[in-house]
Amino acid sequence: MGEDNPSWDDIGFQMAKELLAELRKDVELTINNNKVVNNSRVVAIGEQKLRKIDEIN
Repeated sequence: MGEDNPSWDDIGFQMAKELLAELRKDVELTINNNKVVNNSRVVAIGEQKLRKIDEIN
């Protein structure tokens, strides 16, 4: 392999970042939907998950 090729670690890290971004969008959508129906428990759990995602990033 040449130096211009990304390592498998770099590829895996990029894929993980992309999946985390998609997961964040899904959690945000879940939070917004549950705010509409006034489900505060799901909103609180979702917000907690967003904080964990933000810590990872």
